[in-house]
Amino acid sequence: DSLVYSTEKLLKDAGDNVTDADKEPVEAALSSLKEVIGGDDVDAISERTEQLIQASQAVSTKMYEAASQADAAGEGADAGASTDGGDDDDVVDAEIIDEDES
Repeated sequence: DSLVYSTEKLLKDAGDNVTDADKEPVEAALSSLKEVIGGDDVDAISERTEQLIQASQAVSTKMYEAASQADAAGEGADAGASTDGGDDDDVVDAEIIDEDES
């Protein structure tokens, strides 16, 4: 049951990061597992669980790759922005002197 829940959450979280073609094998394996999960055939449950794990790992890998590429693109943009300008005219270097102390 927890595998079914986590896989459904994975598909929901995947959103537009993976294509429908990438999601189809996971959805098929998920559907197949749901069909046998209430039964007594332990071999069928084990086999379909393994199929679902393999299919969901492929989607997880694609999501990870998409996130890595987005992070790399974001870091490149941040690095370029930090070297632009660089002069901040509002910065004042000052020393605070307490006149009450003698």
